[in-house]
Amino acid sequence: MLKYQLFAALLLSVATLHAADEAEIKRLLPGKWSINQEIHGTKLTGESDVKADGTVSGSATFMVQGKSIEYTYEAKWVVKGSKVEYTVTKSTSQEMLKTGEVMVDEVIEISATVFKYKDEEGQVMTETRKK
Repeated sequence: MLKYQLFAALLLSVATLHAADEAEIKRLLPGKWSINQEIHGTKLTGESDVKADGTVSGSATFMVQGKSIEYTYEAKWVVKGSKVEYTVTKSTSQEMLKTGEVMVDEVIEISATVFKYKDEEGQVMTETRKK
């Protein structure tokens, strides 16, 4: 009997932590963020403005072999557990980011200044809050 009570308590504590993580992400994600990162020889810079109403807009620039690829986008976002799901509603480059595309990032760390996540390709990305 004690074994079942301990198991139930463990499940409840995990569920509570999971909900707290989701609430924390929802609380800390809104704001203006910037990224400046190199991925497999490609330089990425960008900015995003995440709104508490579940929308985000931003711009990104990729430098690939000396060529600059720039685009802007708008999307809706929703938090599901420790993941943030984005659905693109508008993009100036359908080659880079298609309207209707859904992306899911797994949050590794989020604070008042840092947003670190793993994208669907397994790449760890780090954004910093703009002041």
